[in-house]
Amino acid sequence: MTGTNTYSAADLVAVIPEIWTPVVLEAYFAKTVAGNFFLDLSDEGKGGGDIFHVADIFTNVLTSAAKTAAAEVTLVSPASVDISITVNTWRHIAYLIEDLELQHSPDGYQIVRRLAEQGGRVLADDLEDNLLALWSGLSQTGGSTGSAVTDLQIRTAIRTLDANNVSKENRGWFIHPRVFWDQIAALAKFYDASIRGPNTMPGPTVTGNFGDFDLNRGLYGYLYGDPVFITTNVVTNLTAYRNIYAHRDAFGFLVITPGGNRVRMQSKYVLENLGILTVMDTIYGSAELRDLNGYVLNGSTTATAA
Repeated sequence: MTGTNTYSAADLVAVIPEIWTPVVLEAYFAKTVAGNFFLDLSDEGKGGGDIFHVADIFTNVLTSAAKTAAAEVTLVSPASVDISITVNTWRHIAYLIEDLELQHSPDGYQIVRRLAEQGGRVLADDLEDNLLALWSGLSQTGGSTGSAVTDLQIRTAIRTLDANNVSKENRGWFIHPRVFWDQIAALAKFYDASIRGPNTMPGPTVTGNFGDFDLNRGLYGYLYGDPVFITTNVVTNLTAYRNIYAHRDAFGFLVITPGGNRVRMQSKYVLENLGILTVMDTIYGSAELRDLNGYVLNGSTTATAA
């Protein structure tokens, strides 16, 4: 016969256990790309100080003059310019876990270690945001807030730095993933072999599509020989992503966190709270160093290309 009054989960609630797996789903963060690319002057801050000066002898350069026989040479003395980086940004994360909660938490979660790792990534992300926010000081801009990025706009950015005699070495792109995947990756010139030619004879744009990826570094290939770093830390401003094409020396920064690392972590047992207090912090400053070494490529936040 068929039973009609079988046990339900509610009937067996006292004997059906709830199992907590050892798996912890951790937060995602953008790769550190700007902090690994732009000019790091942190070694200059090891002796102390809050304002660091960088000499600029490129704004006013030497000029030549014609030499005539039996005449004195023409002396020139172009003024140097002082660029300063003020190190006044101090960010921290602090939390305290008391003994009761620690005793309740299985060792498999290693919650203290996992939170410390997350805190380090959060503070590293703060520096990334700070550096990429320097786009607002760059005078050279292109692109559109209402349409997809075009190949001509990409080439215009490159041509602009070339026209400024900026070294081709140590340049890079910092592009929001939406602009890269919804707009740039859709340009036929970058993927259509009938336009680019066979892989054995690559054009100037790429070597084998966009070239080699190195996702651990946030590297998504190359555009006209320059590395492309994809990061969500690119500033979103109203209707535009402020993508950046720059030489390393466009921006500079110093990190003077005690201990020699970008992020310092300290923990101690606090008797008054019967728990472990953990504090992480970072101290840094940044500035635009060379305006003509950077270019803002605006990309629409909504436009797509098939």
